[in-house]
Amino acid sequence: MSNLFKVLMVAFLMTTALFGIETVDKNEENKEVKEREELVEQKVFGHNLFDNHFELNNKYYNDPNYTIDVGDMISIKIWGAITAELELTVDKKGNIFLPELGVVSVIGKTNKELATTLNRLVKKTYKQNVYLYANIKTYQEVNIFVTGAVSSPGLYNGLSGDSVLRYLDLAGGIQPLSGSMRDIKILRKGILVAEYDLYDFLINGSVKKIQLKTGDVVLVGIIQGKFSVTGDVSNPYIYELNDKNTTLGYLKKMVGVYPNTNRFTVERKEGLETTFSVHSINENKFVFLSGDNVSFEQDHHTKNIKIKVDGEHDGAKSLIVEKGSNLAEVVSKIKTNRSSDMTNITIYRKSVAKLHKKMLNRELDDLEKQILTKTYMTEKESQAGQVETASILKFIERARSIKPKGLLTISDGTAHEDVLLEEGDEILIPHKSNVVLTQGEVSVPSAHTYVSDSDTYDYIAMSGGLSARASNNIIVIRANGKVVKQKTGIFSSNVKIKAGDSIVVFAKVDNNNIEIMKSISTILFNIAVATSVVLNIND
Repeated sequence: MSNLFKVLMVAFLMTTALFGIETVDKNEENKEVKEREELVEQKVFGHNLFDNHFELNNKYYNDPNYTIDVGDMISIKIWGAITAELELTVDKKGNIFLPELGVVSVIGKTNKELATTLNRLVKKTYKQNVYLYANIKTYQEVNIFVTGAVSSPGLYNGLSGDSVLRYLDLAGGIQPLSGSMRDIKILRKGILVAEYDLYDFLINGSVKKIQLKTGDVVLVGIIQGKFSVTGDVSNPYIYELNDKNTTLGYLKKMVGVYPNTNRFTVERKEGLETTFSVHSINENKFVFLSGDNVSFEQDHHTKNIKIKVDGEHDGAKSLIVEKGSNLAEVVSKIKTNRSSDMTNITIYRKSVAKLHKKMLNRELDDLEKQILTKTYMTEKESQAGQVETASILKFIERARSIKPKGLLTISDGTAHEDVLLEEGDEILIPHKSNVVLTQGEVSVPSAHTYVSDSDTYDYIAMSGGLSARASNNIIVIRANGKVVKQKTGIFSSNVKIKAGDSIVVFAKVDNNNIEIMKSISTILFNIAVATSVVLNIND
């Protein structure tokens, strides 16, 4: 397993290098993070509901409709001709014993009926002025089973008057990706006695009150359908479909659409195809389907856009240009210096960052499903598999915390007039570099000065050669972000290296875990070579 762990760590480091991604540091809220849209893994609506927020154990709160049951403690105060303060527990037959009044049946009475019932008995017994006040002091203790799609199914202790929310909280909350907040059942001796849809609580603040009994079961169902919401909304979360049609009118109650938002787009999978459609914000009867990706947007009618300019130049850090301007027009306004590398200009774009974050998360989801559904033939394999699973899940967790920077590669450094700019684009003017980097599975990852007419393997030799775990998968990342694959074979020619290039050597696939390692290789490799858009290697 040590070899597997090393491969995973190398894989993660390569991901960081290739994709231009930086680990989110909570302690460094720098200016760049504030200015650039932060890309984080989208959470489920209501994800923070269960976090020890329902601590109410062994505490009484007044519920006038609570029905008295065995084990409840009742506080009674008598004054007038007779004075007394009593605390009585309802016995197994549902009775309490009052001096001079004898045995009184209170089971089945509501809290608000209790004082009236006892006062009626007092007046029958005492002809003098005797008054009585009664109220429940403490509910009975109960043991409730919580099961289904919760983090920690089990038997939990509480009070019969506690909300079902508290028992779900004790069980660690509903599983965020598989558990349903809209399908929660209370079973008593196998019979359904209540159903809950926690969206009623999340949206309206209302939750049903039910008096729980020892042995009751709180059962959380599996989510049947979900869709994601992003864009100009206050609550960009993953939402669960309800039993009825989930319409736009219903959704707007939850997402908090920003003012002036006038349309939404829907990305929907239909069989093997993916369709995109645009709709008015007033189409309240539009019905969403499971798997939809919904984005709320505003039509921008502004004539100008703001462009940031960073890197090696002597001009302004931002420019206001006419909407529809191309890169060539903006470059002509940038004041350069002797160190400005104008042939390898790159652009950071928010839409590209979103695309690659979504792509990365989908590939990580597939890897997670693969490792969690893997089966083992023997107990020994199972034990080893648990260690392997833990290592890979840790890798997945770390990989999810990274954020793409959205590097848009310009294939032809002279075709700037073909690149139309968008609001919020950041143009990077690189510093002229005479350095070539070697990374990954080489003996000594290094930074070398550029040597003309040298190729991939020349620089690998300068770095001590390939390591023992090196594979034939080698790529060259140009200074402008373009990716070139080093082909292998007797008749294959080596890639000629340019100043500012980076050479990355991938690790071999572990034959003992070939399917899993192939998925990891896909995560690392495909994003870098599948399109002309790659993420930044320099940060």
